[in-house]
Amino acid sequence: MFISYLKTALRNLWRNKLHSAINLLGLTLGISCSFILWLYIQDELRYDTAFPEAQRIYRVVERNQTADQTARWLAYTSSALAKPAQSSFPEIEEVVQFVAGGQAVIKIGNQTFNDRLFQIATPNVLKVFDLKMLAGNAQTALTKPHLVVLTKSAALRLFGTVNAVGKTMEFNRFDKKVTVSGVIEDLPQNTHVRFSMLFSLPLNQPRWRKYLKQWRNRAAITYLLLKPHTNAQTLSKKLSALATAKGGNSWKTRSLFLQPLTDVHFHSSHIEVGFAATNKGNIFYVYAFTAVALFVLIIASINYINLTTAKSVYRAKEIGVRKVMGAYRQQLIVQFLIESSIIAMLAFIMSIGVTEAVLPYFNELAHKNFEIGWHSAAASLGQLFLITLAVGLLAGIYPALVLSGYQPVYVLKSQVKTSPRGLLLRKILVVGQFALSMLMVIATLIVHKQLDYVQNKKMGFNKEQLMVIDINSRKTRQSFRAIKQELLKHPTIQKVSATSRVPGDWKEITLLPVLGKGQTANEAQQSFLVGADQDFLSTFDIQLVAGANFGGNDQADSSKVLINQLAAKQFKLGVGDYVRSADTSRRFKAKVIGIVQDFHLQSLHNKMSPLIIAHWNNPVRRLDYFSIKVHSQDMAQVVAYAKKVNDKFDADTPLEYHFLDEQMKHFYHKEALTGQIFNIAAIITILIASMGLFGLATFTVQKRSKEIAIRKVLGASSVQLFALLVKGYIKQILLSFVVAFPVGYYVMRHWLDGFAYRTSIGLMVFVWAGSIALLITLVTIGYQTLAATQNNPVRSLRNE
Repeated sequence: MFISYLKTALRNLWRNKLHSAINLLGLTLGISCSFILWLYIQDELRYDTAFPEAQRIYRVVERNQTADQTARWLAYTSSALAKPAQSSFPEIEEVVQFVAGGQAVIKIGNQTFNDRLFQIATPNVLKVFDLKMLAGNAQTALTKPHLVVLTKSAALRLFGTVNAVGKTMEFNRFDKKVTVSGVIEDLPQNTHVRFSMLFSLPLNQPRWRKYLKQWRNRAAITYLLLKPHTNAQTLSKKLSALATAKGGNSWKTRSLFLQPLTDVHFHSSHIEVGFAATNKGNIFYVYAFTAVALFVLIIASINYINLTTAKSVYRAKEIGVRKVMGAYRQQLIVQFLIESSIIAMLAFIMSIGVTEAVLPYFNELAHKNFEIGWHSAAASLGQLFLITLAVGLLAGIYPALVLSGYQPVYVLKSQVKTSPRGLLLRKILVVGQFALSMLMVIATLIVHKQLDYVQNKKMGFNKEQLMVIDINSRKTRQSFRAIKQELLKHPTIQKVSATSRVPGDWKEITLLPVLGKGQTANEAQQSFLVGADQDFLSTFDIQLVAGANFGGNDQADSSKVLINQLAAKQFKLGVGDYVRSADTSRRFKAKVIGIVQDFHLQSLHNKMSPLIIAHWNNPVRRLDYFSIKVHSQDMAQVVAYAKKVNDKFDADTPLEYHFLDEQMKHFYHKEALTGQIFNIAAIITILIASMGLFGLATFTVQKRSKEIAIRKVLGASSVQLFALLVKGYIKQILLSFVVAFPVGYYVMRHWLDGFAYRTSIGLMVFVWAGSIALLITLVTIGYQTLAATQNNPVRSLRNE
């Protein structure tokens, strides 16, 4: 019986080649697109879940709030918290701390390596995160000073082998050589915890012991492994009380909160620095990509339903004969489901090839490492098969029920016609298809409009042709004046400035509680603080609107500051007034000598904040960067010269640099990815919907061929016939406008709310979306319709 069903299904598919091809291609595109998006969605939802104890691990987050109710959330807190917390609260099973140190310079023999992913960590990190050891003993790997555990990738990069235990290297932060005590498997890609090497705490060095015991510092990223059934909210209050009692004045405005490890990726947009600082997730994109995957599958399934039910009148006699010969309705349902399943299985086979071919490009686009190779086929192909099977059955069930319900007595008398209810359903499905397609077009246009806005908005400074070099050593910092003069000898280097931070910086920007004119300690307000030399304004093309710049006298300038317009307004300060720090641990008082035009120090996701530009010789923040203004297209030549200058003053520290315009693009990586995915998805959804519309138009023309011929004989023109055939589709497209526009506006308005500075949606977005849909509709059905109006009516009527 099954073989008979299979033969009948294959014969029917072969007989209707056009509609079978449309269904097959639509399902292939839909399944491939949805599966690739499903890989991304799974990866995002599984962030930080690879650690066995993930549900019991919490990150300690610090909240700093001043009198103006401005709150700043930080992933760093005091390194002194660990021991008293564990000894005071029995609900804490383990306390893990990572002490980030910026850039590491590793020397092995004559080779020098740069590394920004190193961490100095407590010994229990291997146990709490259950990191897989490839070599070494997890119990003792970090228990003594001057030991290091490498990831597999780091071991291969530094030593060329995983068997690196016992090998030594020099580390610029320690006074002695470091011995490799272990090698661990690389961390999963979908975790916010990032490091390439773990150094043991150098507790044998007095300066480190003193530093790690300071309550006022923010030196450590701290994680707690809690005992089962511990109330994290209650423990947060206890930790805050402990820190306030131990830390004294430095903790008056600081408090602690516990964040579940599995919440870090999606719920850290307001939290600065830490491992996740440059790769924060956004649950909106997971919802958006899920919706896109479903849209594509739904549109492909609608094609199958529409085309199969539309062609059902041509199979009515077959169904009638089968019923007369004794076939049950259930048997007919099975037959039609086999047909839909064959299409789905063929689409499944083709989807494997499409996915395999497209995945490398998607990986490059999304910065992921997905694969569907045979060694991982069981999981990935199994998921793809289940998606395909579900689509095949869901798409086939309605046509199967409709076709199997025909009554033989009417079928064999040729009295079967498309029911008004079936016709209405097809119209609703076409409206739904194009509403979803237009929704994708609207989303794509708005994402690209916002990206264009953030990339071209005036930031208050000139980011072009700026090369930023990190200052990573004391030698470089002490010689910064001489280095500046040396850099300026290159003919294409126009200006050089030394600063503590630069616009678009990914590092923590110093936030200072500030007292303006006539304000008391209880009225302190937060302000960013950047240290800079007298060339900062000219290098970045920042406008001075009042007062004067630094004069070049380091001693005199050390007690002077520039402020931005927002700080002048918020703190009620003018040129000649004094600004003071309310932080007793960082005493700072300086005279305002100038006011600069407001400029964006952070991305456009953040509101502009008050800013104090202190002289580089300030007591709060040291120099960290050179910014070089270049007038040349040959950046490779400039980089080579900068390396030469760097080696002249500090040959032990490799040059580390980036270009500011490229760095600022990283702020909008998620948005750029979304725009590209929406772009591709919009094209695919429109293509699938258009193929379905083309199939329906073909069927309509065939079905109404005699009507067209009669109208033509009676004098109807080609234009009148064209209008007659397309007006129904135009009405459906216009109705889909009405459905898609309010939904698109609401969803994308919510997305734009994630930007402090955003474009307006505007009417033209919807005009363009509607025009695109109408144009595609006319092009899709136009050829078939025009061809039908040009046919000789005799051919259609000669058999009557």
